[in-house]
Amino acid sequence: MTFLEEPAPSAGQERLYAADVADHGNVWDLTRVWAHRPEAKEQLMGLFASTAEAAGLTPRERAVVVIAQAATIGDSYCAVAWGKRLTDWAAPETAIAALTGDDQPLSERELALAA
Repeated sequence: MTFLEEPAPSAGQERLYAADVADHGNVWDLTRVWAHRPEAKEQLMGLFASTAEAAGLTPRERAVVVIAQAATIGDSYCAVAWGKRLTDWAAPETAIAALTGDDQPLSERELALAA
């Protein structure tokens, strides 16, 4: 149950839901929000990706940035979601360290990005 009504069925909504089910086995609440305007999510994610690419960020560095920002504002949802993503590019211990503020496994560049 959510506070939002289900979005109108669309190809974009179906694509978002299918990706969540394939990746996680269920549809995330945030995906249900984005499914009301799937094209807006695609545009925003494209902007994030192109900005990270222009800055020369690796996927691991991008994850560190997002986790640090999310932790700073108290967004546990985003921090944990990106912590899981970070395990694709680093050891699980690195993701745990990033989520708990342990600087040990991070490079100097990652520490600067997190700050």
